[in-house]
Amino acid sequence: MRPHLGILDAELLLAKRKKRTYQKASLLKRFLNLVIDYMAILHCSIFVGVLMGAIFVLIGKNEWVAIFKNGYVSFTIGWTMIFLYYFIGENFLKGKTLGKFATKTSVRNISGGKPTAKKILIRSLTRLIPLEFITIFFELKKKESWHDSFSDTIVVED
Repeated sequence: MRPHLGILDAELLLAKRKKRTYQKASLLKRFLNLVIDYMAILHCSIFVGVLMGAIFVLIGKNEWVAIFKNGYVSFTIGWTMIFLYYFIGENFLKGKTLGKFATKTSVRNISGGKPTAKKILIRSLTRLIPLEFITIFFELKKKESWHDSFSDTIVVED
């Protein structure tokens, strides 16, 4: 056993840590991420809708409840929930959402580090493009969707 760690040994350990390689997540895990995340978004949306409706009724603003029957308002709230779910999850939970926790994957920048808030913002906004989730089939070899390529991020195995 060594009594101390020399400077050269410390540099070697640091170099090994920096050279860690990541394996991209499989298409199956990416699909499971999508299904789990969309189920979580659906449940969050229902909870927020019921909560807002109850609050409006309790404060006597029943006419506000009728506004939510408008398709545009519901559509806007739905897209806002999707954006917030991914932005908050991937930005504040170390690149993870519920789906990524379940499949043991995470988001990284292309060099393997933690993505910046700007990259997560771009990634989250890109998800709002209708049918964006099917773009992974355009790049099967790379296993990338538009939200990956536009933000220079990847989903990797933990």
